[in-house]
Amino acid sequence: MFELMYQQMQIAFAERINKFIYTVRRIPVIGKCIPEELYARVSLKRVLAVLAAIRSVLGDMINKLLYFLAAICLGAAVVYIFLDDGKNAFTGQSIMLFWIFFFMNFLLGSFVNSTICACDEKDYLLVGLLRIDAKKYFLLKIFKSQITQIIYYTVFMSVAQHIIFDESLMTVFLYMLGFAAFRFIGEAVRLFLNDRFGMPFTDKKLPSIFYNIYTVVMFFVAYGTFYLLIFLKYVLDIDGIVYPDIRIVATNPVFLILSVVLAVLSIRYIVNYQNYPLVAKRLAGFNTVMEQKAAVDALVKVNQNVEADDLSKKETGQKIFEEKEGYEYLNAIFFERHKKIFSRPRKLKTVISFIIMAASIVGLIVFKAGSTAKEFNSFANDMWNAMDRVMTIFVFLMYCITSGRSITRALFYNCDHSLMKYGYYRRPDAILKNFRIRLRFMLKSELPMVVVLCVGFVIDTIIIGKADQWVKLLSIIACIVLLSIFYSVVYLCMYYIFQPYTEGGKETGVGYSVCKGVIYVASYSCLQIDTLPQYFAAIIMVITVVGLVAGYALAYLMAPKRFVLK
Repeated sequence: MFELMYQQMQIAFAERINKFIYTVRRIPVIGKCIPEELYARVSLKRVLAVLAAIRSVLGDMINKLLYFLAAICLGAAVVYIFLDDGKNAFTGQSIMLFWIFFFMNFLLGSFVNSTICACDEKDYLLVGLLRIDAKKYFLLKIFKSQITQIIYYTVFMSVAQHIIFDESLMTVFLYMLGFAAFRFIGEAVRLFLNDRFGMPFTDKKLPSIFYNIYTVVMFFVAYGTFYLLIFLKYVLDIDGIVYPDIRIVATNPVFLILSVVLAVLSIRYIVNYQNYPLVAKRLAGFNTVMEQKAAVDALVKVNQNVEADDLSKKETGQKIFEEKEGYEYLNAIFFERHKKIFSRPRKLKTVISFIIMAASIVGLIVFKAGSTAKEFNSFANDMWNAMDRVMTIFVFLMYCITSGRSITRALFYNCDHSLMKYGYYRRPDAILKNFRIRLRFMLKSELPMVVVLCVGFVIDTIIIGKADQWVKLLSIIACIVLLSIFYSVVYLCMYYIFQPYTEGGKETGVGYSVCKGVIYVASYSCLQIDTLPQYFAAIIMVITVVGLVAGYALAYLMAPKRFVLK
């Protein structure tokens, strides 16, 4: 088993090191100093393999930590903002942390994120081409993945619950024992369902429906339960509403014994399972892997499943094309032909924003009608003070929902990749002309959502009686508008400066990856900022203006050489 693990590591690290050398050799100036003979230096590759192994472990750990912080801790923190019932803050957040983790990881992740069903090209290479024993390979893959996840999440939960929230360490270990059991139960269930309905069973219509319903229900129970209880307790003023403590179930001896017994039976089923060669053929075979890769490429290229409107049947003299020529005409045709690609995310973001704003407006009206003036004024003051944090939260939120990345990807695969072959298309004047046209379109795509959010905040402000605080209100509105401009400018500049997309449907480029990482870290770090809204809006305005000017200049200087087909 360990020999097989060593072979897998050798193959995986050799592939990564060769890719790393290839990437470094493509860096301007530095790449010319890297000889091609580096591929054949075994001693250097061994050193790089050690570094790659450390990076792999740290990367996996960081990914799990980011998920734990974003999906579990942040979710609990956001819910807890709305609580005000005299309970100790640490105790309340601890309960929510247990609750969200139980439904997101015990019941959802264990049964939805199957290790054995997540096959890719590496699995095909090892099992299909190198003929590694399928049973040994998949058993190693299952146990390695599940054991590392159990260790990581046990450490994270211990730190969060015991050190930060002063929870009993024994309670945390008993709780995580149940989690460990559910990870193997989930793998066994997925194997059984694949045997019963076909591999993968999620391709079948009826099982797929239940699969999606189960996923939605678990998400709602994990994150929606507390909001429902808050509505019942604070808006409808129903007495006796308590917040559920899942520890009562998860650390119950009967529950734990039953979970461990089922886990032992599941491990026995996994070890004695005889159809691993069939699993390899169905889930890691050439045709399946290529179909999955084609599906991923379809998502990346965006337009595979979206039919462009046939403009040959339309009159070319209609208003959208009148008085347009050159690149204005080219982009107008492109955006019209592929409007479905852009309209769907725009409509989705607008509808979600409208639902959130409408729910807040209705909730405020209902609460105002069912409470005394003193209670509502106290709530309004607390809500208005909490608005100081809204803008810093919006920085990260706008980063998460911006359409800049998807629009630039669609531009490349549906338009630019065909025209980059011609020198005139990469001239500075052509690049700046297209830059301005596309920036206008990207801003228009964000406009409906921005308008809904701004109008919603204005109405909320009027309802809580803070319309006279116009400076703070204008700061919030300005922040929303400026952030939509900033992220559109950033992704468009990165696209022209680095051009990260390849014809094969992948993202490449060290500079692009570094910039994405910096933007993520900066956006996430804004959650920790505590300052007055007007000051924060001023900072965002300066950054947006400077970013627009700098990006425009860099695109003019660098794009003619960097905006090429890869």
